[in-house]
Amino acid sequence: MRSLSFHGRDLIESFSEREICPAAHGAFLFPWPNRIEKGSYLYEGNSYQLDISEPSTMSAIHGLCRWQPFVLTEWESDFISLSYELYPTPGYPFHLGVSLSYKLRDDGLVVTTQVENLGERRALYGVGHHPYLSPGASYCADDVILTIDAQTVCNRQVVDPLGRVVPPSAFAEGVSLRGLILDDTFSDLKRDKSTVSRVSITGGDKVTVEIWMDEHYRYVQIFSGDTLDSARRRKAVAIEPMTCPPQAFRTKEAVFEIAPQEMMDMRWGMRIK
Repeated sequence: MRSLSFHGRDLIESFSEREICPAAHGAFLFPWPNRIEKGSYLYEGNSYQLDISEPSTMSAIHGLCRWQPFVLTEWESDFISLSYELYPTPGYPFHLGVSLSYKLRDDGLVVTTQVENLGERRALYGVGHHPYLSPGASYCADDVILTIDAQTVCNRQVVDPLGRVVPPSAFAEGVSLRGLILDDTFSDLKRDKSTVSRVSITGGDKVTVEIWMDEHYRYVQIFSGDTLDSARRRKAVAIEPMTCPPQAFRTKEAVFEIAPQEMMDMRWGMRIK
């Protein structure tokens, strides 16, 4: 997803059509989001080794589809559908088909992912997406109020610029990101009666952009962009819906398993609140 705007206001940070996707901007993360340490994991008693795609952390990052061409299967003025067939490899010996659809509605964007096991054995996988939400023209992450109702920030405490711990409960009321460095996974998300959870940013122009997720997306990675190059550093905030946490192939936490010929679908979306 390269760009999305509403009445001239960018909802996500975009990049040009001929520019290499700079930092997973808008990327589809499949068959796992985030990182797998050393690219190695065990499944059903067998050991597998993925290519190390992020040498700086010695990890396999963000799946196998980021740089692959998808097939356009349907296109209308407010709808597009794309598909990709992931063939078995030594590091990931599973045969999966995946389709992505993007639907513009009066109340925002709906993204549907459908996964089908085309092989003859059970497969494990996860799904993620990587939009960078824009804080508005001429603003940056320091001007953002982040709101997310989650009980847990995985693996560390969030500390503000004065060294004070910011508890997960504080984000439910909204927390300023001024000087706050985030590259963290939030989990145990609060859901409404329709099982939808929500996370939003309010930019410097007071516009609130919200991402909602169905029950399949149990984790959200929040990245304030501090490690990006100077042109994009802290210019936007990545809000990444994920079905499983980092290292899921190694820990098996919330990883999906899909039987031959089985199909699963999941949805998330974006809107102006």
